[in-house]
Amino acid sequence: MEVVLPAEYAGLRIGELLEAVFSEDEEGRSHLEEMFNLRENPDLPEIYGVLLEVLSRWRLGDYSLKISLDEDTVVELSDRTTSLLRPPEPQGSGHPSYPVLNLEMQRAFPTLDHAVQEGYWEDKTALMGWLQSVTLLYFLDKHEFKLSPNPLTQTARRLLTLAEDVVEGRVILPSGETGYFRITESGRRVLGSQIAETESYIDRYELFKDVIYDEEGGGVEFGTGRGDDLRVQVYVHEGLDPFRTVFLLRLYDGSLDEFTDTWQARIHDESFYNEILEPVIDNHRVENDLIGQIIESGFAHLAEEKEEQRENRSNQQILEMVRSTPGLLLDGKEQDQG
Repeated sequence: MEVVLPAEYAGLRIGELLEAVFSEDEEGRSHLEEMFNLRENPDLPEIYGVLLEVLSRWRLGDYSLKISLDEDTVVELSDRTTSLLRPPEPQGSGHPSYPVLNLEMQRAFPTLDHAVQEGYWEDKTALMGWLQSVTLLYFLDKHEFKLSPNPLTQTARRLLTLAEDVVEGRVILPSGETGYFRITESGRRVLGSQIAETESYIDRYELFKDVIYDEEGGGVEFGTGRGDDLRVQVYVHEGLDPFRTVFLLRLYDGSLDEFTDTWQARIHDESFYNEILEPVIDNHRVENDLIGQIIESGFAHLAEEKEEQRENRSNQQILEMVRSTPGLLLDGKEQDQG
């Protein structure tokens, strides 16, 4: 997004500049939008809307922002804008001769920190331990990964150390024949329980993956292909741990399969799980007073679908019985066999 700002903005610190450009009040935003050169870039309002959302979520603590001039120069919020301005562009460039402040913003998702801050996990160590054990079990099971008790590389030694911690729960144990770690019967029960838990989330909440809500009329539509994914907000409203729920769902849909070549090293990396759990932070939301109405409408919709499915099954069973009973007409009268 490019916009020419009044000269007085140059006297601000970077934090103040961001607050002024991406104002929280409508009057401030309208003032900035009046400066847009829509002839040169008609998409500026849409771009501005996206950046407003990013800055809004940053203020809420959902995002961390890394602000820089380029790859090598990180900018602090306390830096003076005047000290970061580049000289004016040469007159022959076709652009007005203004000094330029070029800011690059990278958003990061401190997902695991958020899990602790929101009280879903007591500390990050406990959360990392659960994520690592579930990840290891996933690759041992689905991808039949063979973990040797005699590691040859540093990566394999670190993985063995993790496996030895998991052994305490007796979900995996070294095989007496090969020495490779295998999933125990107890581990199979854990896997079965996780699958059942995940499928229950899908059955109950998948509907909220595609929601259109009419705030004026109060109508709710599901499954149009044009709606917002409100599942994470629904999980939270329903009292679920969104970090556990989303991670199990991502295991179920095969999201971890793209890491088959790198997971052994990345299983110890916090940024790996921040990436996998990004949907917990980066998601669509509606006003809190609306989500309850949407959930109520969704459950009513599910109940109607189940009743319709029950009636269809019942009608099909009656039809099959009629077809398989000799001498029985659809009106229930006995057919003349003579």
